[in-house]
Amino acid sequence: MSFFTGSSSSRPRRQPSEPTYETPTYDQQPQVRRYAQNQQSKFGNHFQKGSVQEEIYDRRADGENIPAGHPDLRDRAHSFHEPIQPHKYSDPFKKIPQQWSGQMRAERSNYHALCDRKKDKDSEAIRLASDLGMGRKHKARPEQGTIIKAGISGCEAWAAHSNRAGQARDGFAHKYPQSYEDLGATATHHNEVTKSRERAKGFRLKATVLAGKHTRWAEKMAGK
Repeated sequence: MSFFTGSSSSRPRRQPSEPTYETPTYDQQPQVRRYAQNQQSKFGNHFQKGSVQEEIYDRRADGENIPAGHPDLRDRAHSFHEPIQPHKYSDPFKKIPQQWSGQMRAERSNYHALCDRKKDKDSEAIRLASDLGMGRKHKARPEQGTIIKAGISGCEAWAAHSNRAGQARDGFAHKYPQSYEDLGATATHHNEVTKSRERAKGFRLKATVLAGKHTRWAEKMAGK
């Protein structure tokens, strides 16, 4: 007689829950199930949970304490995404929403604060390093190495800052693709993103130039 015939336990077996995405094949991203959305939603294709996230923002703005780990924060994050999908603008173009929410205004203020950074000590360090002559007729001095390194650090800081500014502005456009008055204003927004990226590129190139200047300074100091 076998002891393993029939069920070994009277407890009900847990049924596996339905997966939230299809198991991807090798080297592919999971395919996220699409949920029905209002055609007039202000959120872009990859921000399907934007509305429930905004609820948390509004509650916190009203003074409610919702710390990290709070149960109400569950299932509100954007998880897997398919490749970026371009937004299909309404025809005729219509501003969505007509009145910005508090979170939208806060996010706009954030990217403007990044984009509006003024000249500072890093800018001055870049200027001083750039103005140093390091040609054949210029004599190298010990303190110049520190000046050039400070200029390189300044370039790296400004490049990183410009990238963050462009990412913040670009992220706003992806999240709220029709938040501006018209297509012209939307195009201006995207042009500013491009400017931030080009600014970052310029600082990276300047850092490379200063690195070459530091090499020449070191060679002069070594008597080469």
